Parts: sequence; structure tokens; C-alpha cells
Amino acid sequence: MQHIKAENRVNRPVTHNPSINKSIYIEGEFAKNLGVVFLQMANFPPGESAKEHVHQTMHEFFLPAIGHLGFVIEDHQFTAEPGDLVIIEAGEKHFQYNDTSEEAVVLCWGIATKT
Repeated sequence: MQHIKAENRVNRPVTHNPSINKSIYIEGEFAKNLGVVFLQMANFPPGESAKEHVHQTMHEFFLPAIGHLGFVIEDHQFTAEPGDLVIIEAGEKHFQYNDTSEEAVVLCWGIATKT
């Protein structure tokens, strides 16, 4: 059993844009033992975007909690709103952006591909 309090999360910038902050709930060996790569909350300030990237060994999941977050996955562009679930499969080029005037907050997690 784990109870991870909000004030105990580790905060750091995302790799794809240091203006976007992530609060990490689980990562590392504990996450690996659960079958996930990470579980985190990301805050996208207005006008910020993550650089286009691809994960070859991980599927990524996004669940917006506050605000709207734009996605470009391969050739598909759309906006996700609170309650939507976005699944990006390993190998798919993607990036996210916030083109609104309000912060977007999204729960993100990664699941490793089977080797």
C-alpha cells in the first residue's frame, strides 16, 4: 500500500520543455515493479508546448484534469478536454501544446512495451 501526499511529490521540469513542470508520483524501481514507467501530473502554462518526440519502448497516456491540451500525434491534431483519455503508442511521433489563456493540468503515465 502506498499513500503519496501531494506535498511529497518530486517536482521538476519536463525534458521536452523546462517551462512545463511535472509533479512525479511514482518512477524508478517502484514504478517498474508495478509495470509502469512513471505516473505524474504535468502543468502546461498558456502558450507552452512540448517538443516533438517519440518513445520507442513506452506507451504514454494523458488524462486532462484542468483546461484543454492540444495534441499532434503523427498526422492527427486535436484538443483533449478534462475527462478525455489520450493514448500514444510506442513509436508514434507526438507533441502537446496549450494554445489557451489558462493553465492545462494533465495526469500522465507511461507503460513499457513488452520486450
